[in-house]
Amino acid sequence: MGMPGISALFSGLAFMLCAYNVVWLGYPHINALVFLPVILLFVARVVTVAALPHVWPLALAVGFMLLGGHPEEVLHSAVVVVPFALVISMRK
Repeated sequence: MGMPGISALFSGLAFMLCAYNVVWLGYPHINALVFLPVILLFVARVVTVAALPHVWPLALAVGFMLLGGHPEEVLHSAVVVVPFALVISMRK
């Protein structure tokens, strides 16, 4: 996405240590939510590069999110992923 590595490190730490993830750590919300950054990464790669090798990790991450035990979190993540994919595709 053109950002320096330190910004990826900071955003990963911010996601990992945000209050929602820490407070609900023992519940199935986080089992599904933990795959959101991976899904966003591969959605960005599929939309920008449009390469077939990036589709199967995306499908695998979505499958693991669905098996995470909290289907509402999948819907909440879709509210983030779909506009993200639209914005990335318009920037291309």
